[in-house]
Amino acid sequence: MSAEIMLAETPVEIAAEWFARKRSGQMSAHELRELQAWLDQDLEHLAAYRDVARGKGGEEMLVR
Repeated sequence: MSAEIMLAETPVEIAAEWFARKRSGQMSAHELRELQAWLDQDLEHLAAYRDVARGKGGEEMLVR
């Protein structure tokens, strides 16, 4: 996990960092796998990511 994302503490903060990174278009394949692993780890993570994506108008960035 990248250093910026590791500094976040709550699932919403972590989700926001992941969302920003994904939206930037600069995620590597390794980072995409890390994001998916984080989302798969806990339903709270997935809910937080979806909430962040919806709140920022980024529904198209949702990981399925």
